[in-house]
Amino acid sequence: MTQEDPHTDDSAIQISVTASTHKPSDTILASLMNGIRIPQSTNFELYQHKKRKLNDLIIHGENENLLYDGAIKDGENSVSGAPEYCLGLYDPTSRSLKLIRTKLIPTKTEPKKFLKVSENYEDMSKVTYMEQRNRLGAEFGTSRAKAALNSYKKNRVDASKLAESELDIAEGIQKTTDSMPNRAKLTEMIELENRLIPPYNQDATAVEDVYPLEGIISATEQNLIKVDVLLKEIQNGTEARKLLEYMPYYSENGNYLERKLAAISPDTQDAKLKLQIVYYISVLMGLYFNRRSRTKDKLLEELQNPPASLILNKCLETFTDYNGKRSHFYMDPMNEDRLICYILVLMLKLEDYSLAVSPLAQELATKPSKLSSLLRSLGCTSKVATVSEREAWGLPRSSGSYKISQLRVPFKLPPMIRRIPRGGQSNRH
Repeated sequence: MTQEDPHTDDSAIQISVTASTHKPSDTILASLMNGIRIPQSTNFELYQHKKRKLNDLIIHGENENLLYDGAIKDGENSVSGAPEYCLGLYDPTSRSLKLIRTKLIPTKTEPKKFLKVSENYEDMSKVTYMEQRNRLGAEFGTSRAKAALNSYKKNRVDASKLAESELDIAEGIQKTTDSMPNRAKLTEMIELENRLIPPYNQDATAVEDVYPLEGIISATEQNLIKVDVLLKEIQNGTEARKLLEYMPYYSENGNYLERKLAAISPDTQDAKLKLQIVYYISVLMGLYFNRRSRTKDKLLEELQNPPASLILNKCLETFTDYNGKRSHFYMDPMNEDRLICYILVLMLKLEDYSLAVSPLAQELATKPSKLSSLLRSLGCTSKVATVSEREAWGLPRSSGSYKISQLRVPFKLPPMIRRIPRGGQSNRH
C-alpha cells in the first residue's frame, strides 16, 4: 500500500504500510498528563486477570518520586470491550509505517510524598523469618500460643548483649567449675544422702565407732530417758517379764526386749547405757508396729508408756512426713526400711555386733531375706552360726542352717543397688 504526498510537486513519496499481527493486549497505550515526561528508569508492570477471557488489565509504574496506576475492566467504555486504538510506528530509513492495535488504559499520576504511610511502617524484608512468625503469633495466635510466646521471650537470652561480658562470663564459669565436685566425690555425696542407714564413720578402726550412738540417740534424748527405776528393779531381782511394764512398747509375740533386760547386770558400768538403748529400741518398735496409726494421738494410745514428747516427735520427723504442725503422719516403704536399719544398729551394739537373722525376722515380723539385705546394707557380713552362737540365741544346736550377720572393721559399705519392685517404689540401701 502506498500513499502520495500532496505537498510535493516533483514526485510522489511512497510509504509502505503494514499491520502488526500482535494482539491488542500485547501493547498498551497509557494516557498521562499533557507534557509529562517519564524517566527512563521508571519500571512498569502489567497485570492481567487470571481468567484471560475477562481481559481485565492493570498497569503500575514507579520511580523515586511518582507512582503511575491505571486499569480497565472487560466491557468498559464500549460494547465489545475496552476501546481499541491503532498506533503507527514510522521508520524513516525504510519509509515504512507499521500499524499496531492496542488498548487505552486511563492512568493517573501521584507523588509518593502524598501517600499516607503508617508511622510504624517497617520494611519486613529486613526482618527475619522467626521474628515475622512471632509477630503473627502475638497478633493472631491462640491464648495458648501467645502464652508460650511470652514465656519464650522472657527466658530468651540475647547473645549479642553478652558479647562485651564474654571474658567475665568465662572467668565466672571457670571459678564455679573449679569448686564443683568430681564424679567420684559426687557419687559419694549422692550415696551419703540416699542411703537409709544411720550416720557412720567410714574410717573407724574399732567396730564400736562405726555407728556413733549420737547419730541415733542424741545427748538430749539420753538425758530424757530415765532408767534409774529400772536399774533399781534389776538390783532387787525383779524378773524381766515384770520389767517390760516400764517399756514404752513391747510385743506379746516377741521376746527380744525381755531377753535383753534379763541379760543386763546392774553391777557393770554400762548397765545404764544399755537400759537406755533397750528403752529407745522399744520406742522405735512401737512406732514400727503402729506405723499405720496415721495420727499422733492414735499412736500414743497404742503405746504402753509414751516416751517424752521430744523423743516421740524426733522419731516421727525422722521416719515419717510429720512436721510438728499437724497430727497426721505417713511412713512410706523407704522409711520403714530406714526404721528397721536404726533398730538393727542399736541391737548390734547390745549383741556385741553379731545378730541372728531368723529370730530377728520373726521379732520384727519381716522376711529373713529382707532382713539379710538390710544387714548387708549396714556393712555386715553373713556366716553360718556356731554352736555357741546358736545357744546364745536359743536356737537348736543340731541345725546348721542359721545365719549370723557380723559387723567388722575395716568398715566397707556395699555399692548401692536400685531395685524397682512391682509396686513401683524403689528401695535404696
